[in-house]
Amino acid sequence: DFEKYYQEAAQKSLEQAVALDPEFAMAYLLLSQTAVNLFDFDLGREAMEKAFHYAAKASEKERLYIAAGHAETIERDTERQLRLLQELVRKYPDEKYALFALGRRFQERRAYPEAIAALERAVALDPGFGFAVNQLAYAHAMSGNFDEALRLFERYAALSPADANPLDSIGETYIRMGRLDLAEAKYREALELKPDFYSSCPALMYIDCLREDYAGADHWVEEFGRRAPAPSARAAAAWIKAFADYFLGRWDAALDGYEGIRAQARAAGQVQAVANADWIMAFLYRDRGEPDAANEAMRRYVDQIENSGSSFSAFEKTGRVFFQGWVDLVNGKPADAARRAIEMEPLLSRVDPADAAQATFLYRLLRAEAALAGNDVERAVSFGREIVPLDLPRMALDTVPVYNQPWLKDVLARAYWKKGDLDAAAAEYRKLTTIDPSNQVRLMISPLYHYRLGRVLEEKGDKAGAAVEYRKFLEYWKDADKTHPELADARTRLAALEPSGA
Repeated sequence: DFEKYYQEAAQKSLEQAVALDPEFAMAYLLLSQTAVNLFDFDLGREAMEKAFHYAAKASEKERLYIAAGHAETIERDTERQLRLLQELVRKYPDEKYALFALGRRFQERRAYPEAIAALERAVALDPGFGFAVNQLAYAHAMSGNFDEALRLFERYAALSPADANPLDSIGETYIRMGRLDLAEAKYREALELKPDFYSSCPALMYIDCLREDYAGADHWVEEFGRRAPAPSARAAAAWIKAFADYFLGRWDAALDGYEGIRAQARAAGQVQAVANADWIMAFLYRDRGEPDAANEAMRRYVDQIENSGSSFSAFEKTGRVFFQGWVDLVNGKPADAARRAIEMEPLLSRVDPADAAQATFLYRLLRAEAALAGNDVERAVSFGREIVPLDLPRMALDTVPVYNQPWLKDVLARAYWKKGDLDAAAAEYRKLTTIDPSNQVRLMISPLYHYRLGRVLEEKGDKAGAAVEYRKFLEYWKDADKTHPELADARTRLAALEPSGA
């Protein structure tokens, strides 16, 4: 069940196992991983601590597995995790699960040749090891070798003909390829095969967001909550609903949603769930123009993590400095924001390779935004050109929010606009509002891009094009809070462009 990604069934069996033997270290290890997959991060930590506590009674091989898991989950030290997995493979070269774990770690680090080599060894040891075939296919897909990825996914499906996950995996690959219709079909097929395979629902929501079909996205958010049997998964559905509200300008509803999630999690003693709510609320308050509330939410997030006994990774430390600079911009302090970017620089070299692209992206974004806010347009353009849009990491609820925050990444377009280069500004906004099959950038398209593109086109004298963009914006944000000034401005501008009311 664990290898099929049937998480509730896996958790039930593992809980029965540790009830029969409360010192069963390897069962606790798998229970920890299953709980994390079910978004129950506190249970994940608790089970991992028990696995570590009882590891003395396990074999040497099992102790290495447990130590690697502890390094990842509790110590947050992925370099140590990698070293332990490499030691495990050296000592037990025919251990397919060790090769699988090592390959996945390399994949997370974007070391795709090394990931492929390890996973191919695992599959060679057991050609029917569908779990590893699936991961090998992902390594090829993420490196851009889609033909080989699809061939391997089809092999995985043939090895597991009654399982939903092969179809789900193929669906994600089609998202990476920009073939959204084919992706939707595969995810729907997975749900038809196993209606409670709810992880396909947020993927379908994401596809509709990429299409800018927000009624469809709302439908799949509701389906996620309806199909998720586990309380932790239902809580995750509520989290993603508030995330969608935030994206679509329904900020009051989003804030209410996260406040409710936070209160319930706090009452239940779910430390990580409280921290996750504080993290996203910090960004929400910042966008609402409430810097003090934003800083307070981020402070609570930091306190929750530190009080839980976890340490912050270099990436998380980088993200905290970025956020301070992000708030400085709202406070009208571009020089302070620029200093925050400088503070980020020495941290970048210490970030795990799995997060290096994201950390570098945030650094470059803050640097460009600070220059633009300080009216140094030429530097803003220069810095903006260095920003490299990020590929989709993986279709999962623990990566999609981080991938998309902050929502607005249009600093280069605004720098061109401020410079007076309207053609370049319009071209940048076209890129931001287009799903390009030639790359794996699959960021959600902020409706505010359409409003700003409309403004640029209006200044260019393209009244028809501007009207199209204003209409899109007003449609996508039709349920947004009325307090957003862009709504009234877009309506006024559209009315002026179309005095007949057409």
